[in-house]
Amino acid sequence: MADLLIRNLPADLHARLKVVAASHRRSINQEVIATIEKALLAAPLPRAMDLPDPIRLKGPALSAEDTQRFIDDDIEARGY
Repeated sequence: MADLLIRNLPADLHARLKVVAASHRRSINQEVIATIEKALLAAPLPRAMDLPDPIRLKGPALSAEDTQRFIDDDIEARGY
């Protein structure tokens, strides 16, 4: 699992999060995960045509082997 650090969380938002987490009998971390999941499941995923050009997929997905080959080639080209 990945870690996520939230910086500069406003004190009032943190206090509300603690109250909501307690009302659901969850830790703050569990409440944050549940809240993010709920928000993301409710939001439709953007279609590729709606994404800015740098994010839009330009071709077929690469296999793990092709991806590793590109990484290895780049490392070799940079002399690392």
